[in-house]
Amino acid sequence: MVNAGTTQLSTEDFNSASSRSLSSQLPVWSNVIDTHCHLDMILSRLDQQDPDSWRVNLPLEEKFAACITIGCSLKALDPTQHLLQYDNIYGAFGLHPLSAHEWDDDVAERVQSLLTHPKAVAVGEAGLDYHYESDPEVHEVQKKVFRTQMELSTALDLPLVIHTREAESDTLALMREHLPKCARVHVHCFTSSLEMASQLLADFPNLCIGFTGVITFKNAQEIRDVVKIVPLDRILLETDGPFMAPVPYRGKVAHPGHIPKIAAEVAKVKDIDYNEVLEITRQNANRMYGI
Repeated sequence: MVNAGTTQLSTEDFNSASSRSLSSQLPVWSNVIDTHCHLDMILSRLDQQDPDSWRVNLPLEEKFAACITIGCSLKALDPTQHLLQYDNIYGAFGLHPLSAHEWDDDVAERVQSLLTHPKAVAVGEAGLDYHYESDPEVHEVQKKVFRTQMELSTALDLPLVIHTREAESDTLALMREHLPKCARVHVHCFTSSLEMASQLLADFPNLCIGFTGVITFKNAQEIRDVVKIVPLDRILLETDGPFMAPVPYRGKVAHPGHIPKIAAEVAKVKDIDYNEVLEITRQNANRMYGI
């Protein structure tokens, strides 16, 4: 019986209240997931062999719940697979555009085999990178391998991780031609234009944009302007470690424990609560990758 003057909670309200209570008891790092890093390279640069012992010894402010490590070159495929034996480490497999020349029938077969691993959660990173390459023939190789990996992600019903740099129009054109509108896509380490972000979000409703430590750099106001307009439920947090560590770690080896610094910058740019950023982006990662 409910006494007069009290409010009866519905089951939905009760579950919501319980979730909030449980969430408030969990450590902050339980919502920290790095959706894109190169853990084999991180461990190598830190002179670490065992990811478990390394994680145990991280300071509390750098602990994290999970990460997705990317095998996107021929030499990175086996080390990435090896890391999947460890708890809360997941993988993506494919070829980076700067490694597109490595793609052949044997590599295609190897990538497809790796993607059957129960902890393989995505294809990629794949895409176009014209920053270092101006040769049209090289661009055509990148386009061909990008198309192949888009088709692979569709056939396997897996998310696609996209790398695009100084190739906005070609990237958009190929995505529109070769990806279904419902495709789950993570455009990672976003450093393109606000217009590009707007077009991506409009064209692909299940697409999320990944932001790295770059958004903390003093000279990255244009990227922070993009952060401001991207809805929080379309943002993924990533380090792309070992590259581009956020301030105040700039110049050091970036790793998944630096995600809180990126989350804090998103919160500052959007003028919202830091914990909300961690919680919503964690939900986004679950929606994208199922983890």
